[in-house]
Amino acid sequence: MADEWISDFSSSNVRAFRWDSETLELTVQFGTQPGVRVTTYVYHGVPEEVYLVWIATESKGKFHAANIRNVYPFDGPL
Repeated sequence: MADEWISDFSSSNVRAFRWDSETLELTVQFGTQPGVRVTTYVYHGVPEEVYLVWIATESKGKFHAANIRNVYPFDGPL
């Protein structure tokens, strides 16, 4: 079951995200600036350990770029 959207953080790139513990899908919304279209990507096979570190990390965008973007297969932009 997918967690609720998490959006109570400050980021210049990542708008919100949620993780599904059954499918191991991480859904990420990008586009935080006014007037910028929000895009959504779904990353497949993201383990809970990676998700938990991402929740705790200060820079969501840097963590995504280094540990998710080119590591897990994805669908998007949706």
